[in-house]
Amino acid sequence: DAGYGEKYFFTPENEDDSDDQVTIEDEIKCAPWNTTRAFLSSMRGKCLLDQTGIADPTGCGQGFSYVRVSQKPQKDDTPAMPKRLVTGTNADLRKLPLKEAKEICRDYGVREEEINALSRWEIIDVIRTLSTQAAKAKADSSGD
Repeated sequence: DAGYGEKYFFTPENEDDSDDQVTIEDEIKCAPWNTTRAFLSSMRGKCLLDQTGIADPTGCGQGFSYVRVSQKPQKDDTPAMPKRLVTGTNADLRKLPLKEAKEICRDYGVREEEINALSRWEIIDVIRTLSTQAAKAKADSSGD
């Protein structure tokens, strides 16, 4: 008797189920034919295995579970990439509208004639350069 159908120590409990019930999905995961198939698939590189959990034959964490796990990362587990911001500004320069970019240039003291002579990406480059210089100057003055 492998103990299938009985409560295990590491079985996550469902609030709506009674204490002595194991779900049908867990029973199928624990079946010898399923764990064998999962092991063979993992040896061929087609899936990953969770070595702990419901299919542990000892029921107390002393054996290997060999339950198939998805190779795709879960969406909830991946942290969101922070927006790329330019040092010294709160703007993502790739999405910065031209009007706002020109206004930032004016704030840094760039003359209007120079701004009008530049293309959009040249203006973005000027902002990037000036904001980096300003951040370095601020760091140097606070570090002294």
